[in-house]
Amino acid sequence: MNEEQTEELVTASLFERVVAFVIDLALFNFLLIVLGHILIRLGLINNQNTLSILVSVFYFVFFVYLVLFTAKGKTFGKMLVGIEVVNKDGKSNLTLKQSLFRVLGYILNFITLSGGFLLGFFNQQNRTLPDFLASSIVISTRKKSSSEEIAFSILGTITICAFILLAYYIFFKAPSPFDQKKLALAKTQLENLAYLEELHKENFGYYTEDLRRLSLISGDGVQLNRDLQNAFRRLGFKIGLSADKRSYRIEGYAKDSKETLVFKE
Repeated sequence: MNEEQTEELVTASLFERVVAFVIDLALFNFLLIVLGHILIRLGLINNQNTLSILVSVFYFVFFVYLVLFTAKGKTFGKMLVGIEVVNKDGKSNLTLKQSLFRVLGYILNFITLSGGFLLGFFNQQNRTLPDFLASSIVISTRKKSSSEEIAFSILGTITICAFILLAYYIFFKAPSPFDQKKLALAKTQLENLAYLEELHKENFGYYTEDLRRLSLISGDGVQLNRDLQNAFRRLGFKIGLSADKRSYRIEGYAKDSKETLVFKE
């Protein structure tokens, strides 16, 4: 920061700050997609677990990037928008410790459905929860044109609303990891039964709704029944056939919290 900036600090608007963060996030997501496609083509990623590890590592790198560049005052997004993070006195950059607390504040913002960010509408310096945690403010480093201010306002408003809706969905509507696991188990068992149905038709010329026959084909009827009991609610599983026994529908209620109906035809 130079002396002229120190004398006349102009606090950045919340909309400018949101746009800057979205630029950084979009950049990293673009790089993640490109890298993921390259690794898949090279055969280095061939299952969901490996892909999940790549995503986790990439977002850890994004976290480190935010901490290091926030300590320097500007991430790539902030540089493009023309804003900078400084100590609340406006005279120096943040320490790494302050920067870490500030980035952790982003996570708290998300957990509180952007409530921590919306604090910025209720104080003169537009300080949000991350700013209070890090004793920082965000200032503008260049004068914005009227068209830029309008664009930032529109994009910022859309983004804030999107983050609120996304956080609400994840915390209140999206299936929990437990539910996701139970749904995946139920779908896997449906696929296994569908495979046994195809084997039955191949051998006998028609599909069957008799689990005992499918158990014999599986080679381990006890394990098949145990798997079905683990995957589906009691009395919530059935196999239905068409009149000519040439098509089937296998359905059941998974053991997730919502007892989701899953089926295979």
